[in-house]
Amino acid sequence: MENTEFAAARSAAEATLGKPGETSATEIPTRLQALLATEEARVADAFLLAEVLAPLIAAQIASTPAAVAGASLAREPRVAPAAPSRPPVARQRDDPAPSIADLIDGMLGQERRDHSPST
Repeated sequence: MENTEFAAARSAAEATLGKPGETSATEIPTRLQALLATEEARVADAFLLAEVLAPLIAAQIASTPAAVAGASLAREPRVAPAAPSRPPVARQRDDPAPSIADLIDGMLGQERRDHSPST
């Protein structure tokens, strides 16, 4: 990235030198050095944070009992909903995609089943 995008952006910034109303020739290198120093400090901070947090997270994961970790995976699957009370609209054999009316009827049927009281 330093040799491609950054180099292109730097060239564009340097090309503005000498244009009226643009940044002065001495200001661009100063601002660029300040920006690079700030970003270098951010990368160093992120690296240190990762070095501190990685072992803590690994220890937390290792201390989690297998039963608790696997419990979320062992939940019972939802029961498939019953067939809708009315049949879907018949489609042409060569039309593989459902119509909008079919999709809306299916959504309304699911909503009715989800909100109906259990017997």
